[in-house]
Amino acid sequence: TRERRHLLGHSGGVTALEYSPDGHLIASTGKDGSVRFWDAESGRLQRADVRPNAIGQTLAFSPDGRWLAVGDFEHDQVQLYSVATGQEVMTLGEARAKRGRTWVCGFSPDGRRLVAVGHAGLRVWELMPTSGRTNPVPWETRLLVSEQGHYQNLVFDPKGRWIALAGTNNSTAEDPRILIRSLDSSITNPATPGPPANWAVQSLGVLPVSRQIAFTSMNEQIRRGRDKVERPLHFLNPVTGDIERSLSLLAPVERASTFVSNLRFSPDGSRLAAAHQEGRRVNIYDVASGRRLYSLPDEPGVIWWLAWHPDGRRLAVARENGDISIWNLPEVEAAIAQAGLAP
Repeated sequence: TRERRHLLGHSGGVTALEYSPDGHLIASTGKDGSVRFWDAESGRLQRADVRPNAIGQTLAFSPDGRWLAVGDFEHDQVQLYSVATGQEVMTLGEARAKRGRTWVCGFSPDGRRLVAVGHAGLRVWELMPTSGRTNPVPWETRLLVSEQGHYQNLVFDPKGRWIALAGTNNSTAEDPRILIRSLDSSITNPATPGPPANWAVQSLGVLPVSRQIAFTSMNEQIRRGRDKVERPLHFLNPVTGDIERSLSLLAPVERASTFVSNLRFSPDGSRLAAAHQEGRRVNIYDVASGRRLYSLPDEPGVIWWLAWHPDGRRLAVARENGDISIWNLPEVEAAIAQAGLAP
C-alpha cells in the first residue's frame, strides 16, 4: 500500500521532525533553515519561521508541549520557540560558527533541564520557570554542564534519571562509545565509556519499561571495509553496563553493506522502526521476538529522521529530498492482511 499523507514545503533535506506530546502538531526543520508547524491530522502547514543564514539540524518539544527547542548545523546555539505563537523566546549558547554544530537536543522528562550535544560537546541547562512575572521569557537558565567532546546521539531515561550519549569525550578516541550521565546532583561526575556505537545521529533508543538502551555498533566488519556486514541491535542494561540481549535486523538469507542509521521505538516499546544508512525504506520489527513484521515501500530520498505519533498508529518519515511522509500503520497492516501476506 502507499496510503499516506505527504507534507511538502521544505527546500532541501528535512533533518528532524517530531510530534507534539498531544499528537496534534508536527514540527520540522531542515537544510532550508526553516521551522515549520503542521497540523498532524490534515497535514496543513500552520506556520513557517524562516531563519536567515541557518541550517536546521534538530528539534524537540518540551514535555508540556508549550515550547520547541531547535538546534542548528552551523553553530552551537539552541533557540527556544513558543508553540502557541511560533515566536522565538530565547537563545542559549554561543554563536561559534562551524565549531559547535548541534546534532541533537532535548528536554528532560520533567522539563527542568535542556540538553544539547554536538561538536561543542555536552551541555546541560537548568530551566527555572519565571511564572508570575510579565517577562515573556519563560525561564531563568543556569548552565550546569559544559563538557568537551563530539557527540551525535542523545536519549533520556523515561524516569529522567540519566541520559545516554554516543560519541567521544576526547580527541584521541578512535571509535564512538556509549556514555551514561546522571541528571541528578551527581551530573558533574564523568561518565565511564561503554561499548562502541555508531556515529549516526539517530541510532540510540530507550525501551520505556525495561529502560534498556538499544544501540547498533560500528562492528569490525564495517571498520575493515568489508562489503557484507551484520546489523545487530544490542540491549544494554544502564545500571550494570551489560548487554542483556542482541538480535539481528537481517533475515537469515540477507546481507548488508551499510549499518543502521535510524531507529525509533513505538511509544509502548512493542515495535521498532529502523532504516539503514543508504536505505529508502523503513522496516518495522516486533521487539519481543525480533521478527521483522513488514517493510514500507521504497520512496525517493534517503531517510534522515523517524518519529512515532504518541498513539503508536502513525509513523512520520523525513528524507534528504525535503519530503515528509506520514504512514497510517493500521491501514498498511490491513492492506497486507487483505493481500494474504499478514506478518
